[in-house]
Amino acid sequence: MFDRPVVLWLLALAPLVAMPPLAAIRSGSRLAGAISLALRLGCLAAFVALLAGLRITGTMAARRVELVALLDQSRSIASDQRAGSKEAS
Repeated sequence: MFDRPVVLWLLALAPLVAMPPLAAIRSGSRLAGAISLALRLGCLAAFVALLAGLRITGTMAARRVELVALLDQSRSIASDQRAGSKEAS
């Protein structure tokens, strides 16, 4: 799931990142402090996940498959190229 799981130790910085918003919450700016806290911790988690090389794998089945093939028949295509493309298809 992670290429470099050792980097996840950077999440230990979360208390340091949370200190300023928690101080704002204590001083009376509850909404601004809560929004700041959520944004800071979310950004830290996303940044650490990117550094750790998070890989999200999943499979999705195709519901429909459509195929369109075109063969250029214009005079600008040399006849040997046209013959080669007909053989390949």
